[in-house]
Amino acid sequence: MFASTLRWSLSRAPTLWALGMVAMINSGVATGDERPQDAVPCKAKLTVDNPAIEAGEEIQFAIVVSNQTEEPITLLNPLHSGLVRVETTRLLVFDGTGKCVGDLLESRKLAGSAISPTAAINWLTIPPDAMIGKKDHVRARVRLNALQAGTYRLQMVFLDTFVSDHPYAGLPPPYTAPDRENDPRYADRWKKWQQDHPGKELFRSNAVEIKIVDRGK
Repeated sequence: MFASTLRWSLSRAPTLWALGMVAMINSGVATGDERPQDAVPCKAKLTVDNPAIEAGEEIQFAIVVSNQTEEPITLLNPLHSGLVRVETTRLLVFDGTGKCVGDLLESRKLAGSAISPTAAINWLTIPPDAMIGKKDHVRARVRLNALQAGTYRLQMVFLDTFVSDHPYAGLPPPYTAPDRENDPRYADRWKKWQQDHPGKELFRSNAVEIKIVDRGK
């Protein structure tokens, strides 16, 4: 099911059909019932391989997103790379009372180098009824503080930036312009894209319970 073939479609936006640990198959994806998702273009399934871990250890998880529409849709940063500094997803953790403790992906978004948010490689297009998934891992900590022993629930939140066309769709590549992205055509498109995608919640995955145990117990 996994492949390492990369194919590009430049008519709308770059299309990543399969790369590394990405899987795309023509079938549906079941989701939890925490939030109604009938009106959104995608559904998501979150799974955790190690739901019981010691404090500070890595959580091994997988997230799969499916296209629920009858048309191709374009996604921004569906592999959740920290190099793309436009927020598209949050992996929220809730304590036993239902209070949101924080975003486990927050440190990834703040660390290391970055690439231009408008780089064409950040977007991919998937066909109708297809899905894309990735296995990933993240430390069980929020703002560098390890989660304390207890029971938590994880849920991935997808923002309106996640399902979005490339801001330069229909324009020639910026490198063909003398002023590159300083050309008003590209600057105006990027400004409008930001206005149209303020980062509101679009949909959520199902929630998954995890347990943090004290070391040595």
